[in-house]
Amino acid sequence: MWLLAAIGSMAVWGCSRPVTAEICELQSGGRHYHVRLVGDGPQSYALQTLKADSDTVWATWPVPYGVYHTSCGDIDGNGNADVVLGVVKPTRYDTTMAKRLFILKVVDGHLRPLWLGSGVAHRLQDVQLKQQNGRTMVRTLERANDGTWLVGLYYWHGFGLVLQEYSYRQRNEDEARNVFLAN
Repeated sequence: MWLLAAIGSMAVWGCSRPVTAEICELQSGGRHYHVRLVGDGPQSYALQTLKADSDTVWATWPVPYGVYHTSCGDIDGNGNADVVLGVVKPTRYDTTMAKRLFILKVVDGHLRPLWLGSGVAHRLQDVQLKQQNGRTMVRTLERANDGTWLVGLYYWHGFGLVLQEYSYRQRNEDEARNVFLAN
């Protein structure tokens, strides 16, 4: 499943030809679904939920942004996998085109936002999910305005992500990327 997410992430960023990337299989309301990303350009994607063992599309959630990351994990700790989607977009309070993070849950086959995050503590560069002490954590690679590169670890807290710690903080981008990718 993680390999498919990684392949989907690589195939999507900057892509200008049609994409169909399987993200994960998950459960909601006792039913099993597959979630996939489909689209044909940096501003015309959609997440689709499909009935398990079928090509029948149950629901579609439009993603009118560039996509740089797709994965699944139980972010909110309720026992059901959630969809983690990295998008490139401005926000109301930050009009810069930048990487943002969305977290969506599946309710009766339909995708519903848990968090349409405007960002994390610093400028988000990359994201991955990590299991720690039975929780799904969001691991980030961030860049501060002073040029410092950070590797952060966030957990879900009611409504949104909370920073647990920075495991790395230096000015060397290559080293920060290596630390981020190594763990």
